[in-house]
Amino acid sequence: MSVQASTIVTGTTPLWYAARATGVISLVLLSTVVVLGIAQQTRAASERWPRLVVSGIHRNLSLLVCVFLALHIVTAEADTFAPVGWWAVVIPFASAYRPLWLGFGTVAFDLFLALIVTSLLRTRISQRLWRAVHWAAYLCWPTAVVHGLGTGTDPRSPAILLLTLACIAAVLAAAAWRLAANWHVHTAIRATAGAAGLASVITVAFWALSGPLAPGWSAKADTPTRHSSTVSVSSAATGITLPVSAAITGTVGSSESEQDQQTVTLSGTGGSDRFTIAISGPPLAGGGVQMTGSRVTFGTAASPNLYTGAVTALDGDTIQARVTDASGATATLTVVATISGNQLSGSLQATAGG
Repeated sequence: MSVQASTIVTGTTPLWYAARATGVISLVLLSTVVVLGIAQQTRAASERWPRLVVSGIHRNLSLLVCVFLALHIVTAEADTFAPVGWWAVVIPFASAYRPLWLGFGTVAFDLFLALIVTSLLRTRISQRLWRAVHWAAYLCWPTAVVHGLGTGTDPRSPAILLLTLACIAAVLAAAAWRLAANWHVHTAIRATAGAAGLASVITVAFWALSGPLAPGWSAKADTPTRHSSTVSVSSAATGITLPVSAAITGTVGSSESEQDQQTVTLSGTGGSDRFTIAISGPPLAGGGVQMTGSRVTFGTAASPNLYTGAVTALDGDTIQARVTDASGATATLTVVATISGNQLSGSLQATAGG
């Protein structure tokens, strides 16, 4: 039976889906808030949309962003896979899980929180302070975009990518309109801001194409420290020296049981090492398997079952597993799999600890 790359589907929890959904909604709402904020600055209005209405929508949407951000944070923290830590909600780059990309999210949250607080206290603080803090909105939004691309598991999903591009296009169009309005006033400053903005867009686009939108990003995005280690472990008994990093080749097979369960098995070699990943679960109507169980083995050609364990995470084309040998030593396997028909290729990383 020919097995396609979409054959394996992760068995994620409702909390994981909720965290992803609220994150996407937060980005859409935040982008709308930024566009409306720019519209206010340019004094955009019409008979149907007087400035008072635009201002009211801007304020209410800002509060709605807070609600969805809170839901995003709570659901991400409640999900047990990623060890984020509550302190990382307000302290940037303090998370054990993908600290850089989650850190950008924390920075965006802190900036947005400052915007909300100063808006609520606008009548009690100076206009200069309020305006200075609100300039942070221009940093809050791109930081949130980078966070979503770098941390999110869905950047390559067509729907999510389309939504992200729509948000970026809307904000860029509004910013261009803002710069073009009264161009003759402070022309040098506007030209500098436009050039800096264009350079930033090109930089982020290049990074996104070579990073989050490229295969294998999950393995590059810095997995939890509890899931990886650079400690070198060598055992004469196992014949494997960790860490291992190798290109892989292999095969993919599929079988069905009488209990309406399907098992997809990936068997591959990476250098002198061998691994087998079997993922089982009910088949899905559109193709694929909803994972309910798994078994992973890792070893050498002579002893292929030196380590045994199970899959701990599926993220696009990346499979992560935790395995243990007879002495109790653990290792984390990260396989970036490219499946073409029944053929398997990609990369394998094995690190001590888990």
